[in-house]
Amino acid sequence: MTDTAPSAQPAALALATAVARLAGAERLLLALDFDGTLAPFVDKPKSARALPEAKAALDRLEALPDTWVAYVSGRPLSSLEIVTEADEDALLIGSHGVEIRFGRDGVSST
Repeated sequence: MTDTAPSAQPAALALATAVARLAGAERLLLALDFDGTLAPFVDKPKSARALPEAKAALDRLEALPDTWVAYVSGRPLSSLEIVTEADEDALLIGSHGVEIRFGRDGVSST
């Protein structure tokens, strides 16, 4: 008898298969919503910061070759740059996609 419920086994197998495919990808773009996903909702939006574990994991991913991290938010780009504390290579997408910072080169689109 296993500790895993029978209905959870197919889901676990599907997840393991998806993770293996992801790990084998030649290029990877990981785009994540900031508020409520990487950072908890807070009373003062300017004080929001990504959870330390999430930020550390994203920093490690961003250091990998052919891997890009994108922080996505409804916030204005200027606010997103501050609260993400993302390095210059991170892709930032603010104002629900209206504002975009394309990493280190600083090219923005509005």
